[in-house]
Amino acid sequence: MLYHTHTHTRTHARTHAHARTHARMHARTHARTHARTHSRTHARTHTHTHTPTHTLKKCHLLQLNVSETDGNEKRYLATTRGRRSL
Repeated sequence: MLYHTHTHTRTHARTHAHARTHARMHARTHARTHARTHSRTHARTHTHTHTPTHTLKKCHLLQLNVSETDGNEKRYLATTRGRRSL
């Protein structure tokens, strides 16, 4: 029975590690898709000011339609979470 518990623990840990990897990949996918809203490079390009990117992201989200904003905010959160775990 001890062996079975050990196997289960290892599998569980591996599952979490894979989930983390997958989340990172998923975040990258969205970052690429919504480059205009989220990428640091383009955010600077669109405004031509030297305001911090964080502020620009908020401005971008506010400019969008309500339905779009809801989706994008979720994606933005996913992106930051993925980047932080790198």
